[in-house]
Amino acid sequence: DTWWQSSSLAMGDHFQQVTLTIDLKQVYQILHVRVRAGPSPRPGNWILEKSIDGGDFFPWQYFAVNSDECQSKYGVKPTHPGHIQRVPGQPPCVTAFSKVSPFEGGEVNVGLTQGWPNGSLSSPEVAVHTNARFIRIKIQKLSSHKFEKTRHSHGSDLVNRFYYTIKDILIQGRCNCSGHASRCPYDLMLDKSVCECTHKTMGENCEQCLPLYNQRPWRAGTPKEANPCLKCECNGHARSCRYDPAIDGTLASDGSFLGGGVCISCEAHTAGVNCEKCEDGWFRLPGVLPNATKPCVPCECNLRGSTGFCWKDSSEIHMNRLAGVCECLEGFTGPKCDRCAPGYRGFPNCTRCDCDLRGLLPGSLCDSHCVCKPNVEGKRCDRCKPGYFFMEQPDGAIECTECYCSGLKVSCERAAGYSVNEFTTMEGWQVCDLSTSYIVQPYNRFPKSHQVSIADAQMTGLESYYWLAPPPYRGNKLTSYGSTITFSVSWDFMRGDTSGKE
Repeated sequence: DTWWQSSSLAMGDHFQQVTLTIDLKQVYQILHVRVRAGPSPRPGNWILEKSIDGGDFFPWQYFAVNSDECQSKYGVKPTHPGHIQRVPGQPPCVTAFSKVSPFEGGEVNVGLTQGWPNGSLSSPEVAVHTNARFIRIKIQKLSSHKFEKTRHSHGSDLVNRFYYTIKDILIQGRCNCSGHASRCPYDLMLDKSVCECTHKTMGENCEQCLPLYNQRPWRAGTPKEANPCLKCECNGHARSCRYDPAIDGTLASDGSFLGGGVCISCEAHTAGVNCEKCEDGWFRLPGVLPNATKPCVPCECNLRGSTGFCWKDSSEIHMNRLAGVCECLEGFTGPKCDRCAPGYRGFPNCTRCDCDLRGLLPGSLCDSHCVCKPNVEGKRCDRCKPGYFFMEQPDGAIECTECYCSGLKVSCERAAGYSVNEFTTMEGWQVCDLSTSYIVQPYNRFPKSHQVSIADAQMTGLESYYWLAPPPYRGNKLTSYGSTITFSVSWDFMRGDTSGKE
C-alpha cells in the first residue's frame, strides 16, 4: 500500500500547516468528496476549499477538533454532518471527522449537494456552490492532544510520529454542461472531457445558444425542463441572431411570437428584425415571399427626380403605395420619377410652371401654355369663367362650380365661411310609413359598412314604407346646391318568398 505523508512535526511546528491543491484540469460540478487517511489520525482543524481559476479560493466546509474551535477559528457554530443546512456564503463547521480515532484509515465524507432548500442540482445557487476546477485541502492543526504535551519533551521520539497521511481522495462529480448534455467523453487531443451539447446549445459548458437560436435568453436545463434554445425566424437570410428584451414578441421559426430574437447582418439585400423587409434602394415584388432565395430587386428610380428609394413591398397598397414605386422629389412624378409633375416642365430639370395649380388640368403639360380645368380660364388658370365660382372639395381640390342665383343674376362669388362637407354616417336613419306615424329602427348587419337593413316582417300591415333621413340630411340645403346624394337599395329573397322584399 502507498499513501501521501507530510513531514514530521519534529522538524518544526510550522509543518502543522499543510496545503494540498488538486487541479482537475477543467471545471466540473463536484457532488461528493471523500478523504481517507493512511496510518495516522485524520487532521484536526482544516478547510475544504474550491476555486475556478486557482487564484481565489472559497471554503466549502470547515472541520474542527471541538465546538470552541469552530467558533474561535472560523466564527461558525458547529453542525452535525447529518443535519447540515447549506446557505450560500455560509460554510458549515463539523467536529465529527476530527477525532483521534480511528488511528488509521479514518474517512471524511462531504456531500456538497445535500442540505440545500432547493435540492435540484441545476438550481443556480447549487451550481455556483459546486462548480470547481481546483480543490484545496488546507490543514491547520493536528487532532492529537498528545502532541501538545510531548513537543517540548527532550529526548522523546513520540513527536516523530506526528504527521499527516492521506491514502486516497475520491472526488465524485459530473461535467459542467449546464444541463444540456447527457455525455462528456474524454478527448485525448484536448486532454479533458468535452460536453456533447444538445438542445441547440454550444460552448465549453453548453452555456450559450447556437448563433441562430437566440429567440429567447439561454437557460440552464433542469430535470423537469429541458429549456432548449429557440430558433429565430430570419427567413434564411441571416446566420445569427441576438435576443433583445426591449422588443420581446418577435416572430420565431415555429410561427409563435415568443421571445425577442433580432437577426444579425441580414443577407440578400434584406433588413428588419426577421430579415423580412428589403434594405433601402431595393423592393420585393408582389407574390414573392420573404423567404425566397433572392426576394429583393433594386429600385429603378431616376436619380434626378427621386430620393433613390422606392416602396419596399405591397404592405401599404391600400395607401396607393405600390412596391417598386419610387419616392419622387418635388416637381417629378411617375413610378420611376422620370417625368415632370403637373405644374412643372422641362424634364429632367422640371421647373415650376407659371400656372395656378388649383386651376391647372391634372396630367397636363405646361411647356407652352397652361391647360385649364373645365370652367377655369386665364393665362395662369387662376380664375373661374363667368357664371362660376371657386368651391373647395372634401379632398382639398378646388373646382369652379356653376352659380345658382334663382335666375336673378348670372355672376357670383364664393361666400366666406362656407365649405363642402361630405356626410356618410348611417346613424339616425329610420323606416316609417308615409305619415311618419309608424317608425321602426333598422339594424346594421355590418357595423363598419355604410348600410342599414330592415326586415319586411318589421313592417307588417304596410304596403309601402319609406326611409326617414336623420337631421344632417334634411332642412334648408340651399348651400348644397350642385352637390349630389348617392345611395343604393337592394333586397334579398328569402327561401319560399316571391315578394321581392327583405
